[in-house]
Amino acid sequence: MQRLGQIIDQKRNERGLSIQQLARMAGVSSSYLYAIEADLRGSKFVHIAKIAKVLGLSLDELATEILIDGTVVRSCENNLLQG
Repeated sequence: MQRLGQIIDQKRNERGLSIQQLARMAGVSSSYLYAIEADLRGSKFVHIAKIAKVLGLSLDELATEILIDGTVVRSCENNLLQG
């Protein structure tokens, strides 16, 4: 299980992108993206959607298994939590 920031960092590195490159492509600042990757701050859904799109991921793929407040949330459960 990983935190959202770890997943973004991993996918960014797999694609050979720097924080600055991904931030520019997603329309966010590099300091904002760094804070998301380091789990130092929460983020707006719209920004996560843009980051996921640049990384070539659907939001469902990104949320397949993330850790929220100590609980593993899988995509099917995530829909229930949001509804």
